[in-house]
Amino acid sequence: MIPKYPVSVKAIIRRAGRFLMIRGTRKGESEFSFPGGLVDENESLESALSREVLEETGYVVDVGRPFYSSKYNHPKGGENIVICFECEISGGELSLGAEPDQEFISLEWISPDEATDWAKEIMIALTP
Repeated sequence: MIPKYPVSVKAIIRRAGRFLMIRGTRKGESEFSFPGGLVDENESLESALSREVLEETGYVVDVGRPFYSSKYNHPKGGENIVICFECEISGGELSLGAEPDQEFISLEWISPDEATDWAKEIMIALTP
């Protein structure tokens, strides 16, 4: 059972005015998401984010400041709190990962104009 308020973390990685997102499908529907995932028990937010980004993208990141948080309904049920961090790629090589309940199709650099409303809001907040 998922706890009432599981916490997830997301990496907002920007390069030349574009943001790294994962194109995938969940329950047959196409979606974009920032790299990241749920924080495991006894894991720090930063460690969880570093682990998730490496698993999903192959990149090693320097985790920067948290700058956005929100509550939403998790696809597996229950409410979820998400905390987004600015991150910089510091190593690794592009390698598309996988999740048991989601099919990852590609990693793409997306401009705010191409993003859905929720992601566009986050991107614009970080665009100089």
